[in-house]
Amino acid sequence: MTEPKRVGELKCQLQPYLKQLKTSVISCVRSNEKVSLGKPFPADTDVYEIELEDTILFPEGGGQPCDLGFINESPVYAVVRKGLKCIHYTISSFDIGSVVNIKIDFKRRWDHMQQHSGQHLLSAVFEKLYDLETTSWLLGDLKCYIELPISSKKLSKDMVQNAEKECNRLIREALSFAVESFDLSDPTVARPSSIPDNYTDGILRYVCIDGYDRNPCCGTHVEKTSHLQAVKLLNIENNGNNSLRLFFNFGDRIVAQLQASFDRDLEINTLLSTRPEEFLSKITLLKQQSRDATKQLKKLSGELAQLSVQQAISDLEKETVVAIFKTGVDPDFIKIAQIALKPWIAKHSKEDAEPRALILSACAGSESSGPVVVFGHPQLVPKVVEHISGTGSLKGAMAGDSKWQGKSSALPALYKKLASISLAFNDTTLS
Repeated sequence: MTEPKRVGELKCQLQPYLKQLKTSVISCVRSNEKVSLGKPFPADTDVYEIELEDTILFPEGGGQPCDLGFINESPVYAVVRKGLKCIHYTISSFDIGSVVNIKIDFKRRWDHMQQHSGQHLLSAVFEKLYDLETTSWLLGDLKCYIELPISSKKLSKDMVQNAEKECNRLIREALSFAVESFDLSDPTVARPSSIPDNYTDGILRYVCIDGYDRNPCCGTHVEKTSHLQAVKLLNIENNGNNSLRLFFNFGDRIVAQLQASFDRDLEINTLLSTRPEEFLSKITLLKQQSRDATKQLKKLSGELAQLSVQQAISDLEKETVVAIFKTGVDPDFIKIAQIALKPWIAKHSKEDAEPRALILSACAGSESSGPVVVFGHPQLVPKVVEHISGTGSLKGAMAGDSKWQGKSSALPALYKKLASISLAFNDTTLS
């Protein structure tokens, strides 16, 4: 049987634009692990590790995620490097020696190539322009970043714009990407420190950008910088220790982001009834109006709380239990009401006081959940709580002898019950 190709000399690395390949199965064993590098495995299924003579599916490495695709019609859920072997994870088994057809998810591969090759170019530009060497990078699902040994305060807007312009200039130059390969088993070949320890006697690859840059890398790359299309440098995040993350996207991701931004503009245009160039001024006006409305609501809620307390205290002259429940009020309504109720609470929380209880609940807007507080006579409060406990998904606990506080997750049902609460407690005795 033919020996399998080692990682470093796989077809995916030699011909990264290849979309299909016929090859033979070297080994197929049941796996004890479900790696999570690609996409989730279906539940309750057997998983198999497949080694092929060669492959167009790249195993994760060098910061580049693994490829996905199919072996015949069976999905490949992950591809990993184990030593110098390339292992494919599937839920189908294959006969050793059988010939199979591999298909790649080329949309995913193309995206990975654009971002990875773009990272090489972007890192080279920052090193040449500002002597800033990339310390790490990430190929994310939505955007990528390089980490640079400089704080955001020292990386000026002009520096970022110049780097972006230089990258786009080099893209227009259509510089070639080329690969230089060396065998690490050759004692004359120097081993870079970035090579993993378990990568022994394999193929060392240097990715070169037409005399502009040269770096060791195992990933898949575009043929020319023009295939990157364009770069857009995005936001900056501080990463501590005088370093930062500069986010970026290349190629098709920029087109997708532009389309998503345009679609959002259309939706916001409908909501605001104004043109995109006027969004900022309209949103600023709406924020100010919202702040003014919130301030006014707070003022009115405070006044309402005072009036509600006065009315409740008056009603408690002839009723045993009274409920205050309000919707569409400021969150401070209950706090203000409790402050206004302090003298009444102090008077009616004693054992020898006239048996009275007051229920307080409120919520902002049309929320269906909110706080509930019961004050009053130490013997009456538990009876009131027991009466309403089966309503409105009420949960809480006593906070002292004369106060219960909790929360309802179904206020409409509770408020319906509270509307007739006084009828259930028209007898003022505690027997």
